[in-house]
Amino acid sequence: MEIGNVLHNVNPQCQFLEAFEHGRNRYAKQTKDNQVLIACLIAWGTNMGLGRMGEISDMSYSTLTATSDNFIRLETLKEANDRVSNALAKLPIFRHYDIDEVIHSSSDGQKFETGIHTIFGLKKGIVSYTVVANHISVNARIIGANEHESLRVRYSV
Repeated sequence: MEIGNVLHNVNPQCQFLEAFEHGRNRYAKQTKDNQVLIACLIAWGTNMGLGRMGEISDMSYSTLTATSDNFIRLETLKEANDRVSNALAKLPIFRHYDIDEVIHSSSDGQKFETGIHTIFGLKKGIVSYTVVANHISVNARIIGANEHESLRVRYSV
């Protein structure tokens, strides 16, 4: 199944697309088009970019850019992710991963080199720190490569 179809089928279960509100609610000139929004999410999520998505789809680069700029922000992404994670946690299969009827989690940081030097340390980079509970990513955070990972993790299920 194509990723776009998966996202279209998941949305009725958890309404994650409703989390993407226009950044200028009062004076918004653009209405949300879920198909264009999903194309933007796929373009950014696969590191394809809006330019390439515009080339391979029937959507213009300007439409994709306007949708991305107006609807995709850190707070809307976090809210959408929370909606999907919460819906998954309500499924009966979620508790099948428990050990002795307790939800177990793990956390790990993956380091990435960046083009921008950080204030501290010899190398430039960031760490993508994720928390997984019963195989579902419940929290993610970007921290500096020089920061100690254990100080930044917040567990919440």
